[in-house]
Amino acid sequence: MEFWGRVQETYGFKDWRDARKKSALVFADWECEQTDQVRLAASKGRGTSHSAWYSNENAGKVFHASINASDQEFGEIAIQALNVCQPNYL
Repeated sequence: MEFWGRVQETYGFKDWRDARKKSALVFADWECEQTDQVRLAASKGRGTSHSAWYSNENAGKVFHASINASDQEFGEIAIQALNVCQPNYL
């Protein structure tokens, strides 16, 4: 409950229930046999679902993080990807 209260305050939702209805999504892909890099791609909201951006729109929306990174480092990169999503409520 505390988490959703912070989300409500930070993003200006009318209440915590409204905040829980909203979503942003990051696609994650890892070719574990080939690399230690996880690809994180921001999504674009489409009504009630999410989709990838067209390949010519990927600039600044795809991030990479090593699977061996610390939780802190990996989390910071994941947040960068979430920050450039176009959530389905905009």
